[in-house]
Order: sequence, then C-alpha cells, then structure tokens
Amino acid sequence: MVEMHHKGEWMRCWRPAQHKADTALQRSPRGVILRLSILLSLLATHSTVLADTKILFVTSNNSEIYTAFARDTINQLKKVSYDVLVSKVLTITEYLDRKVYDSIDDYSIAVICGDQAGQQFVNSSLRIPTVYTLIPRQSYDTLIAQQTREWQHGKTTAIYLDQPAEHQLRVIEAALQDNSELAVLGSASNWSEVEQLISLSAKYKLRINSQILSPGQDPVQELERLLDNSDALLALPDADIYSKANFQAILLMAYRFNKPLIGYSSAYVKAGATLAIYSTQAQFAKQTADVLNSIIKSGQKALPAPAYPSEYSIEYNRYVSKSLGLYLENNLKFQQLYNQHPPQ
Repeated sequence: MVEMHHKGEWMRCWRPAQHKADTALQRSPRGVILRLSILLSLLATHSTVLADTKILFVTSNNSEIYTAFARDTINQLKKVSYDVLVSKVLTITEYLDRKVYDSIDDYSIAVICGDQAGQQFVNSSLRIPTVYTLIPRQSYDTLIAQQTREWQHGKTTAIYLDQPAEHQLRVIEAALQDNSELAVLGSASNWSEVEQLISLSAKYKLRINSQILSPGQDPVQELERLLDNSDALLALPDADIYSKANFQAILLMAYRFNKPLIGYSSAYVKAGATLAIYSTQAQFAKQTADVLNSIIKSGQKALPAPAYPSEYSIEYNRYVSKSLGLYLENNLKFQQLYNQHPPQ
C-alpha cells in the first residue's frame, strides 16, 4: 500500500510537468511544423487510397439489370471499404468510343459485366486488373485463351454465372427421388462442368445420363434421346444448346415426356420450368464487392482465383411441379433448403 501511495504521488507530480512540456512543444514553431507534416502525410495517404479505388464498370448494354448491379456493387463495397470511391459505368459501345476511351486512363480496376461486354473488352488495350462477372465459365475460359500469356498471369479473375455442381445436385437430390437419372447435354466448351456433375452424382444418390453435342447436331433432337431414358432434364448455361430459339421447343418436349426441366435462372421458372437454381443480382453484387475489396487491400497486386457463386437462390413453379407429381411444398427436405435459399 505504501509503495502504491508513493507511486501515485510520483505520477501526480510528473503529469503536470509533462503536460506543460507537451503544450510548449505544440505551441513552438517546431511543434507547428511537426503537426503540419503529419497532416500532409495523412492527406497524401488519403489521396493515394482515393486514386487506387477508381473503378470502371463496362456492361453488355444499358439494361436496368447491369446498371442496378453496378450500383449495388458500389453500395456493398462502401460497407467494407473506403467511403471515398470513384466509379464510372459505361456500356461496351460507349467504352469503345475513342473520345470516351481517352478519358478513362486513370481508372485502376475494371469490372466487366456480361458475356457480350467480355467478348469485346478482351481485345482492348486497357491493361488494369479486371474482374469478369455475370459470365459463364466457358465464355471466360475462351476469353482468357485469347489473351497473351503475361497478361493472363494474375491480371484477371471472374465470378462465374454457372452454379457449382454441389449447389445443383444438393437441391435436385432434395426435390427428386433417390437414384433419379438426370439428362445433361453438354458441348466441348463446357464438358468439364458435366464431368464435375458425373463425379459428384453418387454422393447425392443421383445418376447422370450425359452426351456431348457434336458440331452439326440438333440440340433439341439430342435432348429428346437423352430425356427418353432419364427422369429429369438439367439445363446448363450454353448458348449453343439453350438459345432463345431452342428454349420453347425444349420446354414443350419436357412437358410431352412429363418430366421436370431444371434451369439456371428465375426466367426459366417463370417461362414454365419446374425448378431453377441461380444467384441473384444482389448476391452477385455482394460477392463482386468482396473481390474488389480484396484487390484494393492488396494494393492491386493480387487477384483472387476465379470462383463460382458463393450464395444461391431456389425457385420452383408450384403448378408445374404438381402436374408432374412433385409436391415440393410437402417435401420437408426440399423445403428446408428452399427456406435457406429463397428466391429474392
């Protein structure tokens, strides 16, 4: 107790003296110069951060889907990164306009939204870290193959439009009976996705009846052969197979066989598909913001590896599912997953 008392007395004596010394330093010319130096240093650091966070969005067109995605991404990024953030949103047509192009040299990260934007952006001369999003994996792989080897290395990344096999098979297992067989038609460009489904199918008590579409073959006819010996049809993002021109014929074929069609977007369900597993615009925006934040934090020196969507939603058509004998609203296993990943 005595020692503590003396220590306290010493502290009471020291603090006023130290405070006077600090105050004198602050008021002296030397102190003023020191404080100005610190302030200028902070401002310089702040300016560097601002310059390093100028983000250019290039979209396939000016539809609300893309503009809302860019807006949501920036709003999400502001929650986890610096408030001072400069961004610009251009369509690919505007980006390729020379007058506009000359004014974007000081942007340091590009986010390319959609397949069409990706196909045209890849040949531009802008060389900054680039994030491709809302793009199928097969399209991204094709784009990367067109780039020079030195530019491929660590300069681009992607968030694929496709769902990983685990998401798809987990939901389908819950919706269908065990040992159900899925018809899957792929092409040379996305055959690795089909192989992933095949390798994981046993884990989810499912079987895959697959075929690769050869050049010149009619995708509708090939799907008909597959579906004749399968319990359901799983559609994968592939413009050569599931084009707008083919979709109606494929949907009618599934109805004729009285078998579920499982798609990869909300639009499929609204058009009459039984079920869809997909990621929403908001989910893509959040994941894109996380990727941008990691790039900013690394000083733009490291880009994460390309990735599938981390979050997803499930949507089903009640009328179609009932007509097929799939009473999904009474399926407890399916409803548990559906409540965890509801449509948004």
